[in-house]
Amino acid sequence: MEVGVIFNIDEAMTRSAFNVFLEPIKKMMVTKTEAFEKNSVIDKIFIKRKMTSFQDEFRSDLSMGEFSPAEDMEKAKLDSFREGYRKAFRTQIWKNSFIISLQTKEDGDLSTINATSLKFIQGYHRTREKFAYAILAGGLTGSATFEGKVFDCTGHDTTDGEIDGTTVSIFNNNHLPVGGVTDLAHAQSNKFVTSGLVTTPEEVLEVLGRLETNCARIEDDKGNIIGSNPNKIIVSSEFKFKNLLEVALKTKYTSEMGENGINTLYGRYEVIPVPYLHLATGFSDADKAIILLDSTLNQELMGAVWNDRSPLVIRSYIDDDTEANVWAGRARFSAGFNNWRPFTYVKCSGDADENHTPIELDDSILSTGVVATVDGVEVVGSDGYNLTVAAASTTTAVEFSLNQTVSLVGSPVAKVIIGGVAYTYGAIALKSGDATKIIVTPAGGNGVATEGTFYLYIPANSLKGTLTTKNNTKTMFKLTVTA
Repeated sequence: MEVGVIFNIDEAMTRSAFNVFLEPIKKMMVTKTEAFEKNSVIDKIFIKRKMTSFQDEFRSDLSMGEFSPAEDMEKAKLDSFREGYRKAFRTQIWKNSFIISLQTKEDGDLSTINATSLKFIQGYHRTREKFAYAILAGGLTGSATFEGKVFDCTGHDTTDGEIDGTTVSIFNNNHLPVGGVTDLAHAQSNKFVTSGLVTTPEEVLEVLGRLETNCARIEDDKGNIIGSNPNKIIVSSEFKFKNLLEVALKTKYTSEMGENGINTLYGRYEVIPVPYLHLATGFSDADKAIILLDSTLNQELMGAVWNDRSPLVIRSYIDDDTEANVWAGRARFSAGFNNWRPFTYVKCSGDADENHTPIELDDSILSTGVVATVDGVEVVGSDGYNLTVAAASTTTAVEFSLNQTVSLVGSPVAKVIIGGVAYTYGAIALKSGDATKIIVTPAGGNGVATEGTFYLYIPANSLKGTLTTKNNTKTMFKLTVTA
């Protein structure tokens, strides 16, 4: 959908000495607008639509149930849709202007006039593009500040599954179905982090393969698998990681699958470099982050939405006080998110935290089990990462089983995150006679549990493994203290 530009020329302007500049300026602005719209990144990420009112609201419906076996002449059961999440969109007014002074006209300074006019129209289209980048990056935090104003970047789902609850960021590791988790509908994640730093094309392909598996199993709010088939990858313009990604995707064969093994992801993705993305939280050069996008599902579910209310209208008139020619532009547009399912975010730096779902790379140093000694009794954790103890209990040791033999790098200590701040929890040591296990001994009174949810972690470069040339990356463990 092309936005275009509309000119509103005052009659006094057409009779003034400035009228000789009208057609050249208009022609240049139209030409530049067409060029910008042809190469816009907006069309590759957002679903463009024309708003016709002050506010539009999207409402989702829960899918109908399945057909049931029936006998001949038996009346069919009555099924219906049930209201799901909803999301409202409003547009923002955008304005700018420039002037051509009477002196500039008298001097016939065409180069200045052309340069100023060009910068004006470039500024409008650059604003649209930069706004789109800001909204995209804001999907990680839930909001974006652009030109001093805060814009919503959450999706339609909420923190508690209630229709009118607090909405969550579009990239999140705890997307709840309408009504909350049930036997059929589960919490889902589209926010991931790799267990190690991704440095080779083979590791890139491994990460994409893991993500494609997750995407294929995405459910609707009733637990039905609708799946996502991503065909685009959004990445910052940092050359080294972007080049690594493109090498992985443009290589027909990969040694990971044997001699002349076929790269099944060859030619599958369109890579979209996004300027300015590296300046946003979660997309720095060190984060090595990418976003997978299913453009078909984006269209069907109205995932990322760009709303145009009014095209750029440029009014040209003579200012009575200065006798200058004023060119003033005004437009109305906005952008935001509705449904999270077409998008998947992954940080390939290996810098894990509690807000990302981990992707375990082959040969990375991983925890396979955790056992704590609490009040003299062994308490076994779940999933290799989760441990639950009672309040006021005393933990004297936490033993982690690893997937390979390790050695310590220096004299490492485990940390605990409390209120967003990392504190020393205790020293790390190898278990005597078994180098596949490490033991953390809480320091001082750190072993006395207080109610709440905490995250222990083994800092990066604390362990060196035998199956990998890399030291461990930051590894998180969830500690839940019950009343």
